[in-house]
Amino acid sequence: MKIRSGFVSNSSSSSFVIIGFKLPTDDESKKKFLKYKGIEIPEDDEELYEAFYEAVYDTDNVLTGDGEFWAGKIITDSDEYMEMNEIDITAAIAEAEAMREIFDIDPSVPVKLYTGERSC
Repeated sequence: MKIRSGFVSNSSSSSFVIIGFKLPTDDESKKKFLKYKGIEIPEDDEELYEAFYEAVYDTDNVLTGDGEFWAGKIITDSDEYMEMNEIDITAAIAEAEAMREIFDIDPSVPVKLYTGERSC
């Protein structure tokens, strides 16, 4: 009989790599984004978060996880083996920069490479 020792988890997670921005999640930023998307702005805090989350979830090039949001060029978001891949960095940065206007991100905020693991 084999016995497994160590950490065992039934939770699902995925590794990600994205070139772009960590999105601000203050109420004012949420309202600006909802307005940009043409969505009525709820007055209740919980409804505001839900409306923001749904709008972000329906937006291409956005990842969510543990209450955080990132926007830009998604390089990978997978819980499986990652194949060898190459990307054009200049094109990836340009795609990330397009998200700056959508989310009203200050021009002084630099594009960054984010890596990590998130719950699915």
